[in-house]
Amino acid sequence: MRYAAFLRGINVGGRRPVKMDGVRAAFAEMGFQNARTIQASGNVLFDAPDQDDAPGLQALEEQIAAGLTQAFGYRMSVMVRRLADLETLIAADPFAGVPVTSETRLYVSFLSAPSAAPTVPADERTALVQVTEGEALTAIALAPGWGTTEMMAWLAKAFGPDITTRNWNTILKIIEA
Repeated sequence: MRYAAFLRGINVGGRRPVKMDGVRAAFAEMGFQNARTIQASGNVLFDAPDQDDAPGLQALEEQIAAGLTQAFGYRMSVMVRRLADLETLIAADPFAGVPVTSETRLYVSFLSAPSAAPTVPADERTALVQVTEGEALTAIALAPGWGTTEMMAWLAKAFGPDITTRNWNTILKIIEA
């Protein structure tokens, strides 16, 4: 089965630099097939035996985190999603009703635990479009003093620190790869 792994907090602002060829090598060392990285932000497509339930996906995340810790010398948080689930998310077109301008950014945050609602209210510059069992979809309007960094801080308050966020365009690239 084809999966996407999202590595949290690497290659951001010069912190935790990780080369993608090293990530691919680590995935191969862990026994995963056809590992391919998309962009340098820690997106990995790979093949593994089918994990058809949440505990199976969590075990896969833990296996990858342990393998990456061994390869790079520090712990990386990992979120894994079935590629078929990402395709279903895209097919649902969750941002269809969002007016998009040059100042709009669309994001998918992958949650480590199911969440029905955020624990803090959304800022007027952030639209919480949808919360699924494993994702929070947001749209932000860039403004002076409000951008991706501020949205990430809001997301961490709203859903906890164990999330990782990707631009919607990145998710589309992952599916196209």
